[in-house]
Amino acid sequence: MIRKWQFILVLMAVGACVGRAAVTLADWTFETSAPNGYGTTIGGIAPEAGVNAGTSTASGFHVSPSTAWSSPAGNCGTAHSFSADRWGVGDYFQFKTTTLGYNNIMVAFEQTSSSTGPSAFKLAYSTDGATYCDIAGDSYIVGMTTWSTTSGTLKGTVLNFDLSSITAVNNDSVVYFRLIDNNNTAANGGVVGTIGSSRIDDFTISGVETVPEPAAWGAISGAGLLALCSLRVWRQCRCSEKSKS
Repeated sequence: MIRKWQFILVLMAVGACVGRAAVTLADWTFETSAPNGYGTTIGGIAPEAGVNAGTSTASGFHVSPSTAWSSPAGNCGTAHSFSADRWGVGDYFQFKTTTLGYNNIMVAFEQTSSSTGPSAFKLAYSTDGATYCDIAGDSYIVGMTTWSTTSGTLKGTVLNFDLSSITAVNNDSVVYFRLIDNNNTAANGGVVGTIGSSRIDDFTISGVETVPEPAAWGAISGAGLLALCSLRVWRQCRCSEKSKS
């Protein structure tokens, strides 16, 4: 019979086997993609890192055909970010990836606006690219922190969103995330100006690998039990040898 402490060790071993750390699915630093262009849309912006970097992409949409998409200095003194001017309510940055094999999705990024750039955004998601759902409580305010290639990590510009309770974005072949301009108030309290801009940096989507299916749990726990039983037999043999000597 396996003693209680041995059973606890089995549970601990199983937990260690199936425990999962967060994995970066896609990370846009904009250092090599460096968005640049004019018009209502921009697309095809590949992430620089992540296990799904090859199938992920970023884009943007503005109503104004005069929108300038650019890649000025980013946060932490980096050379590039993803920026746009001529903001209107409903305009957005968008990020697309796959979450197949992952759950407990997290989204993190840094954002700042110019004094006449938009001050309020909301995070939304979609699994079909057509219907978007606002994430409750994930509207947020953007400040006017200045980014430059000589600045360090700037507090107050880093945003983290835990989407682990939103099962719709788990284990899906395609998921879209949008940062949508939520009102016409500028960061300085006035009205968003024509050349008012907002920029983002280090947009990261991460997740945790899904746990094994029940059959896999059985295999793992079985292996743990086998190892403990082998240990018990070995200890009994050792005790028997000692008693004979």
